[in-house]
Amino acid sequence: MIRVGLPGALFCYSFNPFWERFFRALGATVVESGMTTAEMMDDGAREAVSEACVPVKVYHGHVRALAMESDAIFVPRYVSVDRGTVFCPKFLGLPDMIRSSMQGIPTLISPRIDMRNGLLELARACGEIARDLGMPPLKGIAAWLSAIRSGDTLACVRPADPIIRPSGAQGGRLRLAVLGYPYAIYDRFMNMDLLRKIVRLGVDVLTTEMLPSNLPPLPSYAKHLFWHYSERVARAGRYCIETRCVDGLIHVTAFGCGPDALTGKIIDMDASRHGMPFMALLLDEYSGEAGLMTRLEAFVDMMRMAGGKRIRRVAPDVG
Repeated sequence: MIRVGLPGALFCYSFNPFWERFFRALGATVVESGMTTAEMMDDGAREAVSEACVPVKVYHGHVRALAMESDAIFVPRYVSVDRGTVFCPKFLGLPDMIRSSMQGIPTLISPRIDMRNGLLELARACGEIARDLGMPPLKGIAAWLSAIRSGDTLACVRPADPIIRPSGAQGGRLRLAVLGYPYAIYDRFMNMDLLRKIVRLGVDVLTTEMLPSNLPPLPSYAKHLFWHYSERVARAGRYCIETRCVDGLIHVTAFGCGPDALTGKIIDMDASRHGMPFMALLLDEYSGEAGLMTRLEAFVDMMRMAGGKRIRRVAPDVG
């Protein structure tokens, strides 16, 4: 039975549940790299091109961790999963980056996935994957049908960890929206366990994935962000500001991420216009916990000292 490795970084937080079901239906053994570790971070920083953002470097580390455990590693070339946005160029070029910079790794399974081509694009990609693994394409299509019957197609992961869910109690507790790409928000090593640190400060947390899927458009002064994750995060910020469901916003961004520079500025401008406290947290491979805690504690203390000056908060429409 062929062993297929699924790196636990980047789009894994959005799409791996579907791919796990698909490969198992195909008859493959799924090998997961697990949570990010210091060794993965170091391996990825060493093997990736220096211009890569931290999440891409981490992804290289996950691929290295799977090299000895897998017969093939799944590294798709994501172009788009909807008709309005595309993924950033580093996602599009990810298979090429890994092939050119990493030695001694198994075959990469790299289908091109562009849902702008129609609803059957994913079925076509699944047939291509089966062919690349030496199986009939029809077997891949059958596995695709099995996978979509048992769950949403390429549905974004919704966090199941109760520690980061809002308590729902008013009681004077602060609530913060921690906005960012899933692979920055839920990678506990890369963000130094950010969500739990906030909860330990006595603050409830909302993330983008906890909000309704149908988010409001961006403000009139902000252009449409055609990057998939950037558009979602910016609109989540707009929703939190409009609904007053939080006391403040934290935007988590990774060093070297070009689209995030624009995303963070749009959220910052929108928050400033409406008097919403805002802080940006930049992650890189050299970030330290002491500096992170200092900034978090100062931000939370600032909002607590504001006391009654805070805007009236309403219950969030959590999806």
